[in-house]
Parts: sequence; C-alpha cells; structure tokens
Amino acid sequence: YKLGDFIGQSGIEEKFDLHLRGDDGYQFMEVDARGRMKRLIGGSNMFAGIENKPAKPGHNVRLTIDRDLQLTAYKALEGKVGSAVAVDVRTGEVLAMVSRPSFDPTQFSRGLTAKYWKSLVDDDRNPLRDRSIQEHYPPGSTFKPITALAALEEGIFEPDQEIMCGPSFRLGRRTFRDWKRNGHGMTDVYKSLRRSVDVYYYKIATLLDIDILHDYAKKLGFGKKTGITLPRETSGLIPNREWKKKRFGEEWQLGETLSCVIGQSYVLATPLQLAMSYAAIANGGRLLKPYLIKEIFSNNGDVIKKYSSELVHQSLISDKSMNAVKKGLYQVVNHRRGTAWWYRGRGIRMAGKTGTAQVRSMNVKELFSKCEEMPYKSRHHGIFVGYAPFHDPRIAIASVVEHGCHGSSAAAPVVRDIATTYMKKYYPEEHKKLAEEDRLAYKKLLEAERRKKAEAAKKKSEES
Repeated sequence: YKLGDFIGQSGIEEKFDLHLRGDDGYQFMEVDARGRMKRLIGGSNMFAGIENKPAKPGHNVRLTIDRDLQLTAYKALEGKVGSAVAVDVRTGEVLAMVSRPSFDPTQFSRGLTAKYWKSLVDDDRNPLRDRSIQEHYPPGSTFKPITALAALEEGIFEPDQEIMCGPSFRLGRRTFRDWKRNGHGMTDVYKSLRRSVDVYYYKIATLLDIDILHDYAKKLGFGKKTGITLPRETSGLIPNREWKKKRFGEEWQLGETLSCVIGQSYVLATPLQLAMSYAAIANGGRLLKPYLIKEIFSNNGDVIKKYSSELVHQSLISDKSMNAVKKGLYQVVNHRRGTAWWYRGRGIRMAGKTGTAQVRSMNVKELFSKCEEMPYKSRHHGIFVGYAPFHDPRIAIASVVEHGCHGSSAAAPVVRDIATTYMKKYYPEEHKKLAEEDRLAYKKLLEAERRKKAEAAKKKSEES
C-alpha cells in the first residue's frame, strides 16, 4: 500500500482487498525542469536496467448473493429499522443479507462530503452498522424451538403430552406471566409453538438445567460466531452457570432460566445465527458454516479459489424430537390458530416461528398495553424465522425489525416476500401448484367455518 491508495473499508471489499486490488504499474520518462515529459526512457541503452512495469488487474469475486432476493429483502424492509438474512438450507450459501437503514457506498469511493458523513454518524438508527452480523438481539419466542428440542431429547415432556398452562406461573415471590391474559389451557408441544405458550416453557425451565440448554443451543449455532468471511461479526450470547460466575461473581438462579427458555434475559443472537439455526432444524441437524463467496477468478476466467459447503456440527437429535418441533413450526404458519397464519403467503408452504422480544422489563399494565402506543424505544422487537417449503426445505430466512412490536405483522411479511420470490424464480411450476392447493384448502376451510356457524346459529334459534 502507498499513501493515497483506495482500500476496502468494510464487508467483502475489506476482507478480500488483496485479491481485488491488483498491482500498480509504473513507467519511467525523462522530464524537463518544469516536469513536462520529453521522452520515455524504458528500454534505452542509456538507462539499462530500468524497466517499465505494466499494471496488473485484481481478481474478481463472485458472490452467492441472489440479486432478486436481495432487492426483495431491501424493499420489504422499506421504512423499517432491521435486517433480513436468507441462506440455502442445503449448502449454507448466503442468498440475501440486508441491513436497513443503509448508505450509498459510491459516496465513499467518490470522496465523502462532510455533510453526508455527518448525516450518517448523527443518525441514531446507526446506518453504518451491519445489523445482520454486528447487532445481536434477544431472540424472543424464536428461541422456543431450541428449548423444545432440549426438553424432548431430555425426556422432560413427550410431544403429545398435555399440561395445563394458565395465565401465569409463580416461582417464589415472582410471577411470570404469559403473553395471553387468560392463558392457553391444556397444551402439548405443538400448541406451545403454534400459539407461543410462555407458561409451557416456564414449566420446562423448572426441569431443564441451564447448562443443558446451553449445550443444545451451542450445537444449533447460538452463542458463537458463524465464521462468515465478514469483519466484526459478534458472537451473541448463550449463558450458563460458569458464564454468570465469571461475569458477575454470582450463582445462577432458577428464575433466570425461566426468562432464558423464552429467548429473553441474557440470551442474544444475530439474524444470521437465527437463519443458520433454523436451517439446521430444517435439514435434520446439520449446522453449516455460512459463506458469501462462490469463487475468486482472474480476468481471463481462470478460477483462483472455489468455496463450498462446510459442516460445523452434526446434532445427534432424534428424528422423533426433530419432527415434533418441525410439525409445530409448520402449524405456526399454516394452522388457523397459528400466530403467523395471516402472513403465510401462497405457494411457499413455509414453517417458522414468530418472536416478540422485549427491550426492557415491564409491569403488568405495560405488558398488556398496546405496543404501538408505547414510546418508540420501548416497543418490542418483531422477529420471524422460517424455512420453505416444509416438505423439502431449501431456504431459511430470518428477519428482525427493531421496535416493530410484533413478529407476525412486522417481520413475517419480510420473510414471506423473500420466500415467495425464491420459489417463483427457482421453482415456478412447484410454486403454482402449491399456490393452487393453498387457495383450494383455504376455500374449503372457509366453507367449513360457514357451515359450522350456520349450524350453531340454527341450534341456538331452535333452543330459544
């Protein structure tokens, strides 16, 4: 490098600068006292040994990013503060990675004006920060599938075993409340995911040691960097007893486990970690390393280096447990009572989980108040993570919308739009077929509901 060289400042350009930049060339010439060229001197007998050097162009980098998916994600996050990440379930290729608000990188290459720089650093939404990997959030209820897998594998509950889940759960002098004021009644693992039943997981927490939950979460990609070839990735956090002892000098408390099992308290994850974790669930437990580069090649087209799928960990989770959680995730989106039913789309046959992550502790009045009426910085983050299609998973997508209030209405539409673009582009015939099946199934459901209401009204009329 020489003074005045342009270098990669962030992202791919920073990480692969030595591949992209090439080598400067130079040419010797004779000049007069005013610096004006008189003649080239390379190859002259008078200046033997002084040779000109031609410039050498840098290599090219081919990304895994799909332009159409990237544009869809960017548009879906219009007017929102957040991120979306889409990965190939089978390989770990990153198909889309968007953080908003963003900035115009050409402004940097042209010579940054003081006014534009000030607009970026003064923006409290931090447009210079890549939320996909550099920001971590409480995953909220999107963490419940990991808790469910741990509980099923440890034999705490059976998938079809129902337990009573009221409006709250009391531990010592503290009351842990469900998101639903009146509770959910009898609940099995499928309903616990479909309706996101907090009390179900509070009861798991009293029987599941935090260290065991920590181990399962680690195996599914939480609490450690994914290893993606981008700078300044954060590792997120999955706590255990040892961590708390080192961090605070205190012993772990059972009440902290109750918060952790629903993805709150100390638990933190990046959008990329969430996408890779659900990709591992979708593909049967294979945690893959995400990668952004397909290959590096020269201007002549010669491939310098190829990148491919890399297995990080194979989780030995039983098919029984995995299938139970997958069924629950499918019902979240495709069951009439699922929390993401209204944002399921057509022709994608998606499975996933909504999440609403609190950004601060709240009293009972605040907990059941309307989120949209709260001060912006106090509103919950909206999160949704899913994969599609359910019967043959190919893409996993995570979206976080800061202070979006609800995972269903804020983040699920982002994931739905990306999944729809993917299916239309790569599997158009399958998308049409599934869309028609979804249309007919919904029509049949509406007809059944109308008949049920008509029969109930008739019965009521006869009784009166």
